Amino acid sequence: MGVLDKLIDKGVSHIQYADDTVLMTDGSDKSIINLKILLYCFEWLSGLKINYHKSEVIFFGFTQAEKERKANMMNCKLGELPVKYLGIPVPDRMLGIGAFQGLSCRMMKRLNPWKGKFMSSGGKLILTNSCLTNLPMYTMGFYMLPKGSHAKMDFIRSKFFWQGAGDTFKYHMAKWISMCKPKIHGGLGIINTYLMNQCLITKWIWKI
Repeated sequence: MGVLDKLIDKGVSHIQYADDTVLMTDGSDKSIINLKILLYCFEWLSGLKINYHKSEVIFFGFTQAEKERKANMMNCKLGELPVKYLGIPVPDRMLGIGAFQGLSCRMMKRLNPWKGKFMSSGGKLILTNSCLTNLPMYTMGFYMLPKGSHAKMDFIRSKFFWQGAGDTFKYHMAKWISMCKPKIHGGLGIINTYLMNQCLITKWIWKI
């Protein structure tokens, strides 16, 4: 028995990607017992062993005592939300700006080995668009990031473009919003992550 049976015929019972598998049930003791029997049969038929030390079980709508009891039945450690699956945070409520802090941290780490002070403005423009701007694209395809996250990423990109990877302060000679305009409108064609985020989310309307 899967979940979302009211939205999808017979519901969703599992999701697989590469060597990761997410199994979903209604959380009842009967479903857990049936799932354990299924897993034991899988091990016996395939000869493969499930690593329960790397597995987690997450429950919704149960008390903490019930969660711990059911986790012991599954012989797995009890996980908590939000969890990350394929690099995407999976929450049980609306995500705040802290959940996307890793995006700006990844940008900063990418800047560390670059010697921006030896680059021309054209070189920094290419790196800003092709590398820094592409880092959050995958996440923006799933979530509408808070404006604070976009502001932080704009600050990092703007700082790199005007003063490189060094610490020497240099004045920003134009507003960032103006630099994100297309070249035919007087900008530099730098991708506006906020508008791109809206476009990526809007694509789901077409897919659905």
